[in-house]
Amino acid sequence: MGEDIPGIGAIRNMANPIAFGDPGKTSDTQFVCSGIEYDNDGVHINSGVPNHAYALMVDGGTYNGITVNPIGLTKAGKIQYRVLTRYLTSGSNFLDYYHALQQACTDLVGTAGITDNDCVQVRKALDAVEMSQTPCDMPQEPALCPSGQAPINLFYDDLEDLGTAGNWRNRVISGLNHWNEGGRTLDIYWSGYATSG
Repeated sequence: MGEDIPGIGAIRNMANPIAFGDPGKTSDTQFVCSGIEYDNDGVHINSGVPNHAYALMVDGGTYNGITVNPIGLTKAGKIQYRVLTRYLTSGSNFLDYYHALQQACTDLVGTAGITDNDCVQVRKALDAVEMSQTPCDMPQEPALCPSGQAPINLFYDDLEDLGTAGNWRNRVISGLNHWNEGGRTLDIYWSGYATSG
């Protein structure tokens, strides 16, 4: 990516992320867990992992002992677009992406030439880059519900909807020591991340 940027040239290699210091899978030593503030703890560096999965989906290849047959740019693009517009939020992580991308592929079987076998290749690409693994000793997410079962919400509060409950008031913040999201030095309300749950 970026090979035509004047004076800079390429900045990433989606087929071989390590060529530019980005991880190609979650267990690579280049994977950032924390401590790189200029990159928000690796948000751009770690993008090598999903970038690599996408390149494997499009072009195919063998990586990490897994052979992926190519599904092509058009199919991969449609699947990727669906996952980004229907399933992921600002609070999504790699495991969410792992499951959501497979669901997006399943949703599209029968359209644009997408087949069940294409979805097998999508999963192989995700497995090759270890997208379902939890890197850096991060807390493990709970298992998905067994087949035939569904979660039950015991409590729900959508903190992003200020109008319906009647218990919220909007006003201009003044003074000091207000809540912030913790990563900024400014004393402001920071609304950049998902808060529903």
